Amino acid sequence: MKKLHILSLAFLFISAVQAEEFSIVCSAPQIQTLNRFEGSGTVVASKNEEGKYVVESSQFEFTITPAGFSAQSSQLTVANMKSNLKYIESEFTQKPFYQLTMAKNQNDALLEVANILLDYPGVLDSSLRIKGGMTFKSSCSLQ
Repeated sequence: MKKLHILSLAFLFISAVQAEEFSIVCSAPQIQTLNRFEGSGTVVASKNEEGKYVVESSQFEFTITPAGFSAQSSQLTVANMKSNLKYIESEFTQKPFYQLTMAKNQNDALLEVANILLDYPGVLDSSLRIKGGMTFKSSCSLQ
């Protein structure tokens, strides 16, 4: 029994060492005709035996602003949604980047889906879609 306990602790320690924390910041230009979002958050992920990321936890604070000259911003807190993190190396982009996708895991969640491209060479390539279908754009990067 003692050996099993020590083995469990060793596995827990190895898992904790392999976990990576990604700090993410999103910003968008103040264009009045654009549904935009800004914010920051963290994702903790580790690699499985196949070398793919497994998201263990996530926490984000977003400010979403609809298009319009007198539009009012809203705060959106997102935690531990169903998430997938991929590291993508492509000959079509200037450099490798990460893609974080998140989908709602509760029926009452305001955020339906998020597609966040981290350090992608384009502009406004990240998006959040909320209930009702409204989509907000931003550019996101790793800190």
